[in-house]
Amino acid sequence: NNNITEGTISNIFIVKNNKLKTPSLNEFILDGIIRQTIIDLCLQKSIPLEENKTLKKGKESSNTPVAVLQEHRHSINDFELILIQADSDNIQDLRQLVDQQKTNQSKECILIYSHNDNKVVLVCGVTEDLQGLIKASDVIQSVSHSINGKGGGRKDFAQGAGECKNLEEFVTSIPNIVQSLA
Repeated sequence: NNNITEGTISNIFIVKNNKLKTPSLNEFILDGIIRQTIIDLCLQKSIPLEENKTLKKGKESSNTPVAVLQEHRHSINDFELILIQADSDNIQDLRQLVDQQKTNQSKECILIYSHNDNKVVLVCGVTEDLQGLIKASDVIQSVSHSINGKGGGRKDFAQGAGECKNLEEFVTSIPNIVQSLA
């Protein structure tokens, strides 16, 4: 789309007119730790910061319930992997669904995916009591990599995307990918 958004292991920041500029979060920009740390430092040090809204393609949360098309549970070692196919490619809605699924749960890794025109959007949440064993960022990176995509995040939440022509084959492979990380 002719916009510089981020690199594989880097974020884009530009200084122009004594102001730090960076693209806004959207389906192409991951809310990573380094990006957030730089933004936090700018706020602490009163450094002017501007997020470029012209690149923003993501949507705000629709505040309507996301339709769950399928849900499968897999026991892996001492935790549950929950795979949910949702009918939304709005990353904010998927994130809210992860948060809802994690509420009052223990030892769960929740992976929500949405598939549209061969594009798969992924979000993953890991309950606090499981984060010493498995991290959401590791799950997303490995699962995204399996569909020639990318992803990242934190130990409790991560997001990613990739392309997939055979959704059933991809979904069937996820428990083995997660098992290899545990």
